[in-house]
Amino acid sequence: MNLDHLAYIVDVSKTKSLSMSAKNLYISVSAISQAINNLEEEFGFKIFTRLRHGTIPTPEGEKLIEKSVTVLAQAEKLKQLAINKNEIQKEITIDSVPGLMHYIVNLIKLIKSESPNTKIEVNGKTTQEIINDVKQKNARFGLIWIYDKLLKTNKEMVFDIIQEVKINICVSKKHPLAECKQLTIEDLSNETFVIHDEQNIRWYYDEFLKNKSEILFKTNNIESIRSAVKENIAITIGIDFVVQNEPLIQSGEVKSIELINPYHSPFYVGFVTNKYPPLSSDDKKYINQLRSEFTKKVDH
Repeated sequence: MNLDHLAYIVDVSKTKSLSMSAKNLYISVSAISQAINNLEEEFGFKIFTRLRHGTIPTPEGEKLIEKSVTVLAQAEKLKQLAINKNEIQKEITIDSVPGLMHYIVNLIKLIKSESPNTKIEVNGKTTQEIINDVKQKNARFGLIWIYDKLLKTNKEMVFDIIQEVKINICVSKKHPLAECKQLTIEDLSNETFVIHDEQNIRWYYDEFLKNKSEILFKTNNIESIRSAVKENIAITIGIDFVVQNEPLIQSGEVKSIELINPYHSPFYVGFVTNKYPPLSSDDKKYINQLRSEFTKKVDH
């Protein structure tokens, strides 16, 4: 038994016309006719009699239609129960590169204020890991670093750029470069670096600095990087959106200096999403909220 077929006969009993019900239900007359035939074979009696003044239920058909109305009403209640349960147990996964996690705090506040029962999972991952998550639909969108090579190798994804970012060099206040207002690649010759082991940072170092300097170590342990730079053991590469929130930068113990590199193609912060299915209205609202967080930081 098909619930849609029951809905068809209920509608025909109201309109007394196969063609009118077909319009109401956005299906073909033949589809309704076939559904009625299937039900008549299943139950073993005629459901409708076709007369000049319309398609009229038989006595047996009237009883079936009456029962169908009850069944469809109960099915609608069950459907609504499922919708309500999904709303109660609504879940959202937000992926972000570690350096941008603090931008998500106000988004979490917004989601919780509108849907207190929503379960929120926040993951700090590399840009490529986030792209893989979104591809596999483990996350609906992710906050990432975007650069030309990434765009060329992931053409099936949608990249939404917020704005361009700048590369900064972070040095101890005791370092000779600390008094510089800007730096060039040549200024960094023979320096020792500690590198955050994130795809875009590794790429930048390998592309522009590898043959001019040395690496002390690569790590995902931010505290180790902070310590090495603070103690003037090494310097590091940072991104303006990230380093402006660093406590050592804010206290003055470490200096952040813009790196001027004419050989560097544009580099952005933005979102990655799938082309299909399209974003829901909630997802779009969440992304706009995150976008406004960046605007506020820049204005500030």
